[in-house]
Amino acid sequence: MSTKPPSRPQSPYSSPSKPTDSVLSTLLSAKNIPYVKKENPSCVKKDLPSIILLIMLCIIQSKFEIDLMQGIPAGLALGTLPYLLKSRLDLNLTYSDLALFSIAGYPYSFKILWSPIVDAIFSKILVFLAATQDIAVDGWALTILSRENLRYASTCQTIGLSSGYFISFTLFLAFNSSEFANLFRAESLDYGFIDLGGFSYFWGAFGFFVTLIVLFYKEGNNSEDVEGITQSYKTMLKIVKLPNMCLFLLVLLLCKIGFIGVESSIGYKMLDKGFKKEYTAITVLIDFPFQLVSGYYAAKWTQGNRPLKPFLWGGLLRLSLALWSIFLFYNFPEQPIPLWFTGLVMMSMVAVSFTSNVMFVSMGAFFAQISDPVIGGTYMTILNTFSNLGGTWPKFFVLESIDYLTKAECSVRDPISNSTFSCIKNVEQCSNIGGVCNVSVDGFFPTAFVTLAIGGVLFVTFIKRAIKKLERVPHKEWRVFPIKD
Repeated sequence: MSTKPPSRPQSPYSSPSKPTDSVLSTLLSAKNIPYVKKENPSCVKKDLPSIILLIMLCIIQSKFEIDLMQGIPAGLALGTLPYLLKSRLDLNLTYSDLALFSIAGYPYSFKILWSPIVDAIFSKILVFLAATQDIAVDGWALTILSRENLRYASTCQTIGLSSGYFISFTLFLAFNSSEFANLFRAESLDYGFIDLGGFSYFWGAFGFFVTLIVLFYKEGNNSEDVEGITQSYKTMLKIVKLPNMCLFLLVLLLCKIGFIGVESSIGYKMLDKGFKKEYTAITVLIDFPFQLVSGYYAAKWTQGNRPLKPFLWGGLLRLSLALWSIFLFYNFPEQPIPLWFTGLVMMSMVAVSFTSNVMFVSMGAFFAQISDPVIGGTYMTILNTFSNLGGTWPKFFVLESIDYLTKAECSVRDPISNSTFSCIKNVEQCSNIGGVCNVSVDGFFPTAFVTLAIGGVLFVTFIKRAIKKLERVPHKEWRVFPIKD
């Protein structure tokens, strides 16, 4: 009678049998932790056409922060134009003027007011509203990408915005500069290779072409019923009233205070000190590959059960870099600026951009994970609106505070009387009468330190704890409508 040989005992170093996905899901859900499957490389390939189209749409859109067609107008309006205006000495722009210009980014954030209309109906009349396309793409990404690839929606935005910003800022500043153009000319001229009008016309036509592609592209798979306009607005209120949503929206509004005070003004302050705008454009060129790499790996980092962990690390690093930027500006050397210092400034700018990108991708991936696809456009728009406002609303007050706290007097050496007057907004007038504008207090430093202190305390005591709490919320509690079997 044959006997069955005893089974060989399993070595403690051998690979244990892997539990099934259902077992892992049950174990994690028991601890209120959302389960995310490990990435299958083939999953990305099947959505590759959709990912490419999303990137192209992101380049042409007029989104404030954040894809390729989104990046073109964003880079022009909020990156290139302020630098061009500030570098024009004849315009004599103050920080109050730049604060007023920053309000141009506010209307974009309020696209939330009509996003339910885009979710409910489509009309050609809506096309004239620039942000409408952004609403549609935010929601469309939730349906044309498979569930396991939703975290790459923010990566598409990152690549698109980075590419568009690179084109509209770096390339445009270079080819618009007469100094750069004269390097390749036999005779020096006072204008560059391209002007703002021609650049805008070209990318307008390109945007029209990409939009035409959408007409022939497949619709996303969405079996849910479409709501009417009134019901969509009611649903929007339901989203805001979700148990954890109010806390999340408050986090989005407050999480950037600590570093936005420095980041929104340090570029202009460096420009005042003589740091050439062409160097800033070169920095964007150097930063471009880092943006692409960080966007991809940040998306992979978010696939675990802590999707906002990169956001927290990025926030702490940005606070540290804000303090470092203040130190750099305080020790800014006299002209001519040494090459080593220029390199140090450029490296710092790349580091800030890198951490900013990691935070954006991490938060964007979390948005895609928790959004209810039934009302994708409205849901994503609410989250993006508050995220954008978190980086927008402090800018006006920061730039206004710099002028308000700055003390500068024009000293006129007159044989009869030594008269003085404030020259914060009258630098040209001061120089016309032979005076010298002496700055006794630079409002940048108190403004930067106050915002850094407030933001740092908020980040450590409130933001960090709130985010860890929000990560533990099950996905089903973020949905307005129950999941249909």
